[in-house]
Amino acid sequence: MYVSYQEVLHRAETGALMKESDFDRKVGQTARELVKKYDLQYDPDVAVNYDDDIADRFFEAALDFFVEVGVYITEYQRVVKFTREETLDTIAGVLSQVQYGRNKDAKDVWKRRIEDYIDPFIVFSPVGNPVDQELFQAFIQHYAQERITDALFSPVLTKFNGQPVKSDVASEMEASIWNLKTLREAARMVGRPDIGLCNWASTAERTDVVIALADPAFGSIVNDGVLVAAIAEMKVDQERLKKVSYLRQRGFILEGLLGPLMGGYAGGPAETSICLIAHHFLAACVYRTDINVGFPIHINYCCNTTAEMLWLTSITNQALARNCNILKMANMFNHAGPNTECCMLESACYGLAATVSGADALDLGALTMNRHPMRWAVQEPKLAAEVGHIAARMGMTRQQANTIVKALLPEYQHLLGTMPLGSTWTECYDTERLVPTGDYADLVERMHKKLESFGLDWQALRVDR
Repeated sequence: MYVSYQEVLHRAETGALMKESDFDRKVGQTARELVKKYDLQYDPDVAVNYDDDIADRFFEAALDFFVEVGVYITEYQRVVKFTREETLDTIAGVLSQVQYGRNKDAKDVWKRRIEDYIDPFIVFSPVGNPVDQELFQAFIQHYAQERITDALFSPVLTKFNGQPVKSDVASEMEASIWNLKTLREAARMVGRPDIGLCNWASTAERTDVVIALADPAFGSIVNDGVLVAAIAEMKVDQERLKKVSYLRQRGFILEGLLGPLMGGYAGGPAETSICLIAHHFLAACVYRTDINVGFPIHINYCCNTTAEMLWLTSITNQALARNCNILKMANMFNHAGPNTECCMLESACYGLAATVSGADALDLGALTMNRHPMRWAVQEPKLAAEVGHIAARMGMTRQQANTIVKALLPEYQHLLGTMPLGSTWTECYDTERLVPTGDYADLVERMHKKLESFGLDWQALRVDR
């Protein structure tokens, strides 16, 4: 049975009462029980899963988890529940293709299967990076000019006209409108005026600001995406439901933002995999999303490029790819900063693991744990995108990807936790010509040669699709 959105809102006000602390405990307890029931565990000898049966068991465990745990409404302290039949009926009706952008800049996200030959959709995403206002437009242009990217996220504008941008005050509205106008102008400057935007402004959290930015006078187009985040783990609030109530009737691409914490309430890699898959069910059943951005994070390293997190990425994407049509965007979070071998290797491993596992899109990428101002540059996301395209076009198998990733992991895993911040954007790039500096360009060339030695054919990128 399909559950209407109005029924979801009704259940949000009438569901069973529960303390938030009790709900958090239930998340972990249920995940642990299902790991035992379905005989699921993290295998440290495998970096990229290649066992279909394991992927299917994770999907079934996640379905049980969602039905048992439900979705917590924070203000009401109530739990919204869905039956197994309601959940399956809802996810059976999701889209298997969406289009970002318009005119000559229109690009489609297609449903990909495991080891698919279809190129993953590429999004360049400096979404959490604080950028100074005077550098903002040039910073976006250096992402938008890369033709391998199909859509863009916005970085964070933390100060506007010298003043901090704060939530729920007028400065948030002023800064967000300027942000969106500048994004669209940056895209126009590199000849891509109608490229799809996956978020209009990283500072636009409140619903009234999102409604304002939906005005095309500021640069939004109907084929842009708008993020609505779930609260980790398995929670939503009224502010997010208000956004959904508006956005679902406007025609924009509704994007779920799903980030369970590995080592948090859910538990270890296997339990968090169950939780992340279940978050996709939350997005479909509660938010009615068109596509979902998954960004699970390691509690200690604040990234998802460790061995456990790459395995988790492969498991969750394979489980969803094999068992439903939910569109999923794998969001890379790197530990290291730009112009370091560590960051380059993290990017290559993530691009491989996600692509061969059936990720429909790659959201690339939050460098330096998404924390350090200006420690972002495009060559690391670009490398992950290129690796993803090459893997798809070569028809790379999961076993082949697993072999490569296992060989590369020892070269950077020991550096995680040592804070290799690398260089700032202004140190990596000639900010007038928007080209990488000599040292940075040399590092890119070395990484190409290293990956070529593992069998990646860079000639595959020359094929016009």
